[in-house]
Amino acid sequence: SDVCSSDLSSLLENPTVSYNTAGNFLIQLFVTDSNNCKDSAYLNIQIQPAPLPFFTAANTCVNDSVFFLNTTDSMGLTTVNYLWNFGDSETDLNANPRHLYTAGAGLYEVTLLASGLNGCTDSIRQNVIVSNKALPDFSYQPNQICAGNSVAFNDSSFIFAGDSIAQASWNFGDSTAIVFGLNAVHTYADSGTYNVTLVIRTYTSCDTSITKQVYVIPGPVADFTYTNSCFGGTNILADNSIIFQFDTITDVFWNLGDSSSATGFNASHVYTQPGVYNVMQVRSEEHTSELQSRFGISYAVFCLKKK
Repeated sequence: SDVCSSDLSSLLENPTVSYNTAGNFLIQLFVTDSNNCKDSAYLNIQIQPAPLPFFTAANTCVNDSVFFLNTTDSMGLTTVNYLWNFGDSETDLNANPRHLYTAGAGLYEVTLLASGLNGCTDSIRQNVIVSNKALPDFSYQPNQICAGNSVAFNDSSFIFAGDSIAQASWNFGDSTAIVFGLNAVHTYADSGTYNVTLVIRTYTSCDTSITKQVYVIPGPVADFTYTNSCFGGTNILADNSIIFQFDTITDVFWNLGDSSSATGFNASHVYTQPGVYNVMQVRSEEHTSELQSRFGISYAVFCLKKK
């Protein structure tokens, strides 16, 4: 080896020395010829300090920039210059740069070179991992949504190989609480247009989201009228419900309160005993050929005893 030993001495004619600290050092050269004649020479040299480079950077996701925090020790130098090589053929001279990897996912070796005005330099290398984000998507059923009816939202996101979903969250756009889970069921109280957002976080800490609009239409308003009659007589129940534009009634069911039932827009019934009967009307509506809504209403029907 041409490097001096730890005691900073060497028997080589032209040794190379690496000093671990800056300062003044006295160099002594002792020469002995074949006749055993000896001589020596002395030289005082000054070793300049070199900056000690270091930095931190978090792993990132495709299309997200990376912030590089420079924590280099200047070692007392008043001015230190920096050269960054981000491992993708891009460089930067700023002390604390931000960089966007446009080449896509992968492992990049980043080099920081720190230089003092005295010409002394040092460098450090670290790896940065750039990961793919998930491709978020979701579907919901039914396609036509009625106010008051539940809707099933199902995640259908694409996850790249080697990664998986750590968390999924849903914002239904109606000021209700965030719901966590790959799939969710939600009921909209009112009709309107809502922005539904699904946020996907993978185990590589890459977050991505997708927002879709859902349209909630009003449901029917069930109502009916009836005529009271004495028991043994005929009670007439007439549909008086409200439906909205483009809706079609597909079914009307009557629960007559005495273990009997009827179907159709209007119904007639004979109660065989006097009393108070809780009558319920349940209506179903069709929206673009899909059965969507079932709404009911109950009234008390009084069946009076004949005098």
